[in-house]
Amino acid sequence: MEAKQHSQMFADNTSNLDDDTRSRLSELGPVDIVIGIPSHRNGRTISEVLRAIGRGVSESFPARQVLLFNADGGSSDNTTHLVMDTLMPENVVKMIATYIGTMGRGTAVRAIFEASAITKAKACLVLDARIPGIKPEWVNKLVKPVLEGYELAIGANERSPYAAAFNDNVVYPFVNAFLNADLRNPLPSEMCLSGAYAAELISQDVWETDVAKFGVNMWVVLEALIMQRRIIQIELGYRGDPSGEPGAMADPRLLHVISTLFRFLTTYHRLWAAAAPQQHIPVVSSELKPKNMGCPECVPSLIAALKEGSRVYHREWKQTLTAKDIATIKGLCELQPKEFEFPLGLWTRVLLRFAFVYNCGEGDPDKIAEAFLPLYYGRAAAFIQDTLALAPAEREHEVERIAMSMAEAKPAFVALWQERPFWLDPAWF
Repeated sequence: MEAKQHSQMFADNTSNLDDDTRSRLSELGPVDIVIGIPSHRNGRTISEVLRAIGRGVSESFPARQVLLFNADGGSSDNTTHLVMDTLMPENVVKMIATYIGTMGRGTAVRAIFEASAITKAKACLVLDARIPGIKPEWVNKLVKPVLEGYELAIGANERSPYAAAFNDNVVYPFVNAFLNADLRNPLPSEMCLSGAYAAELISQDVWETDVAKFGVNMWVVLEALIMQRRIIQIELGYRGDPSGEPGAMADPRLLHVISTLFRFLTTYHRLWAAAAPQQHIPVVSSELKPKNMGCPECVPSLIAALKEGSRVYHREWKQTLTAKDIATIKGLCELQPKEFEFPLGLWTRVLLRFAFVYNCGEGDPDKIAEAFLPLYYGRAAAFIQDTLALAPAEREHEVERIAMSMAEAKPAFVALWQERPFWLDPAWF
């Protein structure tokens, strides 16, 4: 197929690949597997990922046609050189492209989806350029289920309370309550899509939102759940803690996910407001023994971020929370780190209030998401202290308590959404 024909394939949306890249993909012809790596100045970490990919393909897919596609954001370091210079099995073709469009991880992922569509791949595996703890067998664990008929395979990792706090306190309870799905890790770092599913996502009208940035993985999973795709979750074992400073104000990696999650409420309100059918997501368990993971000394930094948030976002908190809850939160800020707490009932109210006000149409939703982040940091600090010494099963029990609290609060949220105009005083919960 000529490059011109591929331009027509993406006629409704601007392509994130230039004509030369589309032409090279066309000349390559069909492949079985695309392994895509979005990158931007990842020279320090990408070699570990490349080595794992090479071994994984060699051990599990030596007879498959594989395209290793690096969608780069114009790195000024040696990222792309490392991709080109790293040896791969003979059945792997490497291709590097500087994607076109909004700078962000989601745009790079869309470029990978385009490469998958043009080459008619059966499976499209997306791996970060930084994956602490990656193992070669992850390639087989994620790709094989898709080749056997699943439309989305999601990696689930064992993580410290700090690394797991966002998923366990925000994403999992939210998805469980509003989509009635028991997907334990709805925010994967690693995932594999069927070629058909990846191709469908290209034309969706979301690529000018935070989906084009760090919201992309959250959006891919939400879409799969909404459309009731065949999803499977794969336990991969240990994955290291995220990079960056704990408690960083306006951290885009979290803000873009928060915005994507909250925006879902408006886009699909008819779906979640009804009694959604339960979705059970099968899990392939890991045989690895759990690690005795420590946790960074991040609690004081998280509490400090909560205190700073109470000063910087006083107006947004007053707009969203009751005076009583604000007073309670300010009182918590005065506690010593070892005594600090953020009660579950308070946290549930905070999360749902901000989700509601974000969608009210009054004010700046991005500012609402920013104002919510320090409150999350406060909850994360309490969660870390509450679960750090617990065994995995005990910690899981605590996470299910959070999910149950959210599910029990949903009916009141639905009633508000359906019966009360968004512009009225949000003192409702």
